[in-house]
Amino acid sequence: PTVRPSYPPYPPAPAPIPAPPKTLNFTAPVSGAKLVLGTDNVISWNKETGMTGALYLVNAADDSIVGWISQTAVHQTSYAWNTRDLFVTRTSPSKKTVAVGAYVVKAIFDGGKPISSIMSAPFTIIYPNEVTINTYTFTNKNYTFTPSAATAKKGSKLIFTNNDPVAITLTLTSFSPMTIQPGDSLNFDTSVLTPGSYNFYSEKYPTLKATVTVQ
Repeated sequence: PTVRPSYPPYPPAPAPIPAPPKTLNFTAPVSGAKLVLGTDNVISWNKETGMTGALYLVNAADDSIVGWISQTAVHQTSYAWNTRDLFVTRTSPSKKTVAVGAYVVKAIFDGGKPISSIMSAPFTIIYPNEVTINTYTFTNKNYTFTPSAATAKKGSKLIFTNNDPVAITLTLTSFSPMTIQPGDSLNFDTSVLTPGSYNFYSEKYPTLKATVTVQ
């Protein structure tokens, strides 16, 4: 028989290089966001501009400049802004205090072309006491929680209510056992958790469990 020479396999084709975004836009703050006065909040955009520039705050009602947030560098794509302060002008070290209200963030770039400026979605700045804390209630009946799962933002409150005639003890990894007497409720603050999935369960009653995904 004829022996055919063997050849090494062709190397795999290189993975395609993702194309850069065609447009420049803000990715945060998102539309309708509520930024708490005096806290750090991320302002971000989707790609480097290759130009220096500046961020400034604009009144959403009349499009007037309220103050300047920060200068930006050529490779920068985000900035952590404390909503308490603004600079009076782009180059001045003097600051002014932000008032609560509705705003947008704008950015200008010194290159001018092909991009000269972008604008964020509208958002509001609120007082700390206006922050709404979401609550999620899990009701135990016949040794089963309703609902059995939920997705909650970090900082939300979880309320476990025991409607069975005996005390139940919930276990959560790395936490002390939590006992709930008949007719009582347990409040759990998700601020102590990092984003991820958590199982609250009873070692005595296998059907008694609830999964909470913290975002």
